[in-house]
Amino acid sequence: MGFGLQVFQLKVDGVAFRLIPEYSQVKNALKEKEKVGTSDDDGFSGVPVFQSRSLILRSQSKSYRPVFFRKEDLESSLSRASREQNQLNPAFRPGDVQVAVLEEVIKGMKEGSTSTWDDVVFIPPGFDISTDPTKQ
Repeated sequence: MGFGLQVFQLKVDGVAFRLIPEYSQVKNALKEKEKVGTSDDDGFSGVPVFQSRSLILRSQSKSYRPVFFRKEDLESSLSRASREQNQLNPAFRPGDVQVAVLEEVIKGMKEGSTSTWDDVVFIPPGFDISTDPTKQ
């Protein structure tokens, strides 16, 4: 099945969602997986989401991991965070962009009481996050 033809359905409380992966983001996901040596010949199965260990949002005493639907939004946020700190992020390393499948993240959030995904915040495509709340 081609990238644009794959439609993924989630059913939550009787409401069905259809998620169609954006072709350019599937290509980005495959490139990132190839960089770390985990590429799959079958392509990418699902809606790709992107995150980085180098980017953490803090609110009061809690930390959150932003998960982006577009790789470009993640890269822009990493770049902005570096500029606002007036330095390159020393924690950032090439290959530090992780790719996950949205459907697997949601499944993980639903299943475990102590989920590895309980600190995730989904960032809508094109949304501008800033490390300085006064710039929002």
